[in-house]
Formats: sequence, C-alpha cells, structure tokens
Amino acid sequence: MKIIKASDFIGRPADESNDCAVKAFSIISGKTWAEINNMFVAVGRKPRKGVSIYMCDAIAKKLGLERVAQYQNRKAWLCKTLKQFKDEYKQASAVLIKNRHAFAYDSGEPCDFAPIGNSTRIRVAYFKKAMETVVYETNAKGQYLLPL
Repeated sequence: MKIIKASDFIGRPADESNDCAVKAFSIISGKTWAEINNMFVAVGRKPRKGVSIYMCDAIAKKLGLERVAQYQNRKAWLCKTLKQFKDEYKQASAVLIKNRHAFAYDSGEPCDFAPIGNSTRIRVAYFKKAMETVVYETNAKGQYLLPL
C-alpha cells in the first residue's frame, strides 16, 4: 500500500477536508488536485464537504472512466473485499469507493492517506476504459484485407 500525504497534491489548501474522492480521481487521471476539484465544484461540491456517488459518476464520465458497481440490492456481503479485488485486477488502475470513502488503486496497489485492510468491501469501482484493439485480416501473401 502506498501512503500519500496531503502536501503531495498541487493546489490543495491546507484547511481542506473530506476530499478523498478528489485525491483519488487526481491520482488516477494524472491531473492536479485543483483541476479535479474545479470539476467537482462544477457539479456541486462545496468546500470541505464530501461528494455523492452521483458527483463521482459525472466526473468519471468526463474523465472517460467506466463504472463497475459491486453493490447490489444493498447487500454489502456480496461486494468483493480488497483482497479479492487485488487478486482479480492485479495491474488495474481504478478509483475504488467503499462505505463513505474513496481511494485510488494504481497499478495493483491501493493509494490512500491511511492503511486500508484487505477485508474492506469495495462498493463501486471506476476503471480506465480499455482501448479497443483492431484486428486486421491478411491473405496468404500477407496483404491486408479491407472490410467491405
């Protein structure tokens, strides 16, 4: 687990709090804290206040992240634990949301300001969308065939 400090984020005021989602989206997107915070402010975030899942959905859509909901019918025990998530998505980059907290999962390693246990239940995950691969067909001579 990678521990991050609040001072690691460019443009973050010292008195800011409840900004775990802003930090997580900042790490995964590669944008500064201030840029991501401005995006959250545009969808309704107030200073030193948390964000709703609807705000996270809007920001994820703007950043091109794909939402994978783990939380179904309000049954928390159906959600994957962090350990199960690590086993399934070894080298993924995602923003993970547990109950009332968000953190980054970058290249198979959780990133947060405090340690997170392996038994933590993941409610929602926002993944970077995989680029579609194009497969070209060739004939016996190795020439590309054009689709009609």
